[in-house]
Amino acid sequence: MKYYILLLLVITNSFAQSTKAINLQAEKQYDLGNYKEALDLYSKSIKIDSTDSKIYCNRAKTNYELKNFQQAQYDYEKALKLSPKSAYVYSEMGFFHKLMNYPKNAIEDCTNGLLYTEGNNNVKNVLLNTRADAYQALGAFSKAYDDYKTVLAQNPIESTEAICLVNIAKSLVKLNKNDEAIAYLEQCISKHPNFIVAYNNLAFRLVEKGNYTKAIATNDKALEMIQLLKKDDKGLTEVSNKIKVANNDLLIPMIHNNRGYAKYKLGKYDEALTDVNYSIQLYPENSFAYRNRALIYIAQNKTSLACSDIQKAIDLKFEATYGAEIITLKNQYCK
Repeated sequence: MKYYILLLLVITNSFAQSTKAINLQAEKQYDLGNYKEALDLYSKSIKIDSTDSKIYCNRAKTNYELKNFQQAQYDYEKALKLSPKSAYVYSEMGFFHKLMNYPKNAIEDCTNGLLYTEGNNNVKNVLLNTRADAYQALGAFSKAYDDYKTVLAQNPIESTEAICLVNIAKSLVKLNKNDEAIAYLEQCISKHPNFIVAYNNLAFRLVEKGNYTKAIATNDKALEMIQLLKKDDKGLTEVSNKIKVANNDLLIPMIHNNRGYAKYKLGKYDEALTDVNYSIQLYPENSFAYRNRALIYIAQNKTSLACSDIQKAIDLKFEATYGAEIITLKNQYCK
């Protein structure tokens, strides 16, 4: 009997070592963006041991990247059956539903997950952040604000705090509290001076407030900070010592576009045109930049050029995102 027990322990340990090695390979392939290879490895691991909910979550994330959405949903449901009281599984499932634009499902997942955090503040913060994002998507901005504030009250890690401050500002804007939003963005920049998204959002809020000179200075600082930041080999930008955000390829044209609009409002049309032209060069799909350039051309009495940009903005679905202003411009200047 002892021999069989010992043999069983050896076999079990061998299986554990085998799945651990496979999972490490799968994680490496996932990090490299080799999702098909990662999927095959996670599936192999599950064939050896089908009781690990985390591996199902990992395979679900991989399936999501491969756009196998139904399979991803199946994997998350399997993970939840294996670990019905796992805050981690609920957090992963909630994030998936948020990405899939199912905010009500995401809220339900996160609310359930919060019942099982058991003092794990990191997972709790992930759940609260995801739920807040889902509330934002549903237009429940007060509830989103409350969740973001709860995260901040728990002294979260740097990256979570920085993102949370920016998201609180977004909620406040929707609640027509622009001055409070500006205060949170300024706080974010003060505490996390390399978090470029905060500069961009602050500059936009300052433009809305009519403080064009300060908006230009904020955009200048953002571009200066981008030049100072280091890019690592994954195309991520290092922010302070611990925060990493997606590279600034889209932020740069947005900053130039916003700065150009602020210069336009100050009557600096040539400088404004230089900024907006560069923004369009970097990101020609941005309908807002064409709207801004049209306004500059109108101010310069270049109506034909303005109408061409107005039509381009319409073709790029400006109205669906920003409203009917572009149609008003067309009716007024392009008869």
